[in-house]
Amino acid sequence: MFILKNAAKNIVRYKNKYITFGILFLLLITVASVCVGIFVRMSEATDTIIREFAGVSVVNSSLRNSDDLFNLPDRLSKEDYYTLKDIEHISDVKMFKYNFHTDFLKNGISPLNIIVQSSSDTPANIEAPIFVIGYNTSLMHLYSEEFSLESGRMFENENECIISKNSKAVDDASINWNDTVLGDTIFVNNDNDVSKSFTVVGILAENTDDDEKTNRRIVYTSLEGAEYFDNIALVDDAGIRGYNLKELSIEDLTDNAFNVEEHLLIPMGYEALAYLDNPEKLLSIQKDINKIEFDGYFISLKPMFSDFSTLINMTGVMSNNAGGFMIITGILLFFVTVIATIMLLGTRKYEIAVLRSIGMKKSRLIISYLIENLIFILGIAAVSLIIAQFISPAFTVPIFNGIQSIVSPDIYKRISGGFGFIGTMMNFGIVFGGASVIVLLSTFLSCIHILKFEPLKIFNKRF
Repeated sequence: MFILKNAAKNIVRYKNKYITFGILFLLLITVASVCVGIFVRMSEATDTIIREFAGVSVVNSSLRNSDDLFNLPDRLSKEDYYTLKDIEHISDVKMFKYNFHTDFLKNGISPLNIIVQSSSDTPANIEAPIFVIGYNTSLMHLYSEEFSLESGRMFENENECIISKNSKAVDDASINWNDTVLGDTIFVNNDNDVSKSFTVVGILAENTDDDEKTNRRIVYTSLEGAEYFDNIALVDDAGIRGYNLKELSIEDLTDNAFNVEEHLLIPMGYEALAYLDNPEKLLSIQKDINKIEFDGYFISLKPMFSDFSTLINMTGVMSNNAGGFMIITGILLFFVTVIATIMLLGTRKYEIAVLRSIGMKKSRLIISYLIENLIFILGIAAVSLIIAQFISPAFTVPIFNGIQSIVSPDIYKRISGGFGFIGTMMNFGIVFGGASVIVLLSTFLSCIHILKFEPLKIFNKRF
């Protein structure tokens, strides 16, 4: 306690010198703190862009040979997609979607019944197939724009769902389906112990492009909710490539057999995303994929975000500039510390000589000066960090505003919201770590001077 009080007294005693150098240190450490804050913030944003967006590619599959329509390969399984993880620069593969049609059943599986149970009315039997589409809820930020809710909220688990409707449809099944309201329960079951229910928590706004032949009897739920049907879903004849949202007649099918609009087809089974640790390696990754034998399929990667380089340039340039200024400021701090320490010690030679002559050990002098430096430098660092919190946003906010104008609200939230408690602590740690290095440098220089000080020589020069 005595050492702390003595250190504080010394700072007050030599306040003129400390104020002079304190202003200089405050300016430099504040600049360094601002640079560190920008660097950490932008680096975190860049890492998020690369990890969650720039490196995300949709895994597309197409038949290698579709000439033999009677010998088509099985649809790709989850395990098939996971083999992509063995390829260099593919860090992860995630299932983001599972599509199921209630007519897409293995042989021997009884037809599925679709019943909508309301709390007030009698159950409605939907005498036509429906789609059950499951999304990976942890990846919904990538597809949030696909869901425009007319009422209710998004599903949160496998027992909840949102549904779509088409008021233009004239078939009895769609008319009954359109009577479904929030809070109703949709049951999908059969005689083979298949039983799954979904509570309706949201209803999608209608698609203006729909006509009376468009089937919008669709349940949207979590990936786990749709995966429930994977065990009964057909695995062969995947070459149908999916079910059409248009419920076409025989005549329509004959006339349009080779003219099906892709956006109206919902492929059955899994849809996957590949995460690349380096998006620039896409072409070489594709070459490696082509060497793998996927039974009857050609696999290709399509980047989900084609303008990711714009985002990375925005955050990366700012991060690099902040890092450069941080290095320059660090060099200036080094020289200022050396000059300040030599000058401060030069004005305290007589004090040191007196203390040494009355028996104070050099080690205690060094410890005393270390404590003095800690109070002085770390105190300034703390003030600098507070000031930096108000200055840093002036540089980072315009960058995030630019990002916000490019991406969807959910994606912007992921990019801008990545800087949490850990990032703040990293910022503080770097600044206080740097300040501690300054203290150690100053203490090291003090040790050299104190160890070579000879009290008698100092007294002789003074008197």
